[in-house]
Amino acid sequence: LGYAQLLFTKGEYARALDQAETALKQDPDSGKIRYWKARILYYLGKEDLALEEAKKCVELSPDMPGGRNLLLRIYRRKGMRKEAAEQAEWLRKHEHKIAMGRGR
Repeated sequence: LGYAQLLFTKGEYARALDQAETALKQDPDSGKIRYWKARILYYLGKEDLALEEAKKCVELSPDMPGGRNLLLRIYRRKGMRKEAAEQAEWLRKHEHKIAMGRGR
């Protein structure tokens, strides 16, 4: 996953996706890997695939804000207002918990 993140940072999205796929073979139930795969897919312009991966990320790691933030971006871009509002509300509540010292 670390190598996939490095490749992503360098803008080498196709290679980063290959590395994320390799990481998923090792740990298919990792929300973090699913998040990075979704993010890479999003940057490759594959929004529908990114949406499915982001949903899996949230399913596997419901308290991880990254997956929800990515879902919010995808939902907004696709005009899915209700779904975007749900994610925005979750993120606001999560931010409040962190500010009050009850995050993670």
